[in-house]
Amino acid sequence: MQHVLNKDVHIYGQNYHPHKFQASVFQAIPWEQYGGAQHGYDYGAEVARFDISNDGTEELVVRFSTMIFNKIIHRLFILDGHESIESLKTIKDIEEKSIGMISIERYDFKYIPAMPHAGWMERGKFYYKGLSEYVAIYPFIFDHKSYVLIKNAPDTGPDPSELLIAQYKKGIVHTANKEQIQDVCYMK
Repeated sequence: MQHVLNKDVHIYGQNYHPHKFQASVFQAIPWEQYGGAQHGYDYGAEVARFDISNDGTEELVVRFSTMIFNKIIHRLFILDGHESIESLKTIKDIEEKSIGMISIERYDFKYIPAMPHAGWMERGKFYYKGLSEYVAIYPFIFDHKSYVLIKNAPDTGPDPSELLIAQYKKGIVHTANKEQIQDVCYMK
């Protein structure tokens, strides 16, 4: 994985570029554009069917890209694999029928040591490196298992920034919770 990401940096540079995350591990998931007002939907999103939870059953995954404060963020909604995308006309339909979601609020990298605060007001306090709520989420398949690469949104600073590779398990993921998502590694 590190080789794939380093190759992107070598070819496209450290800042955001739309062709990053196009390697074969990311292309193994067949995303399709779906929705849009012209088709009677109140949203536009990317959708794919794959086993994101690695439990042997296929799920319907809907990835929204939203602009907040001039920053692009992703959210993933996970639905039962038998769900028909055609029946999901509104975002509310997706929210009500979803069995899981990845929508980061703050994600601390808890498997690396906490860092001491440098400021004099917080001397003696520690914090974890991690991700803010402005994240890009790139699911991928490697060695027949699904993973999610989660990194700070492309327009929040230099790219590559610190990122998380994890396996989604179940439920709604807003923060680090090993019952719902298992950290595999952190990279910079």
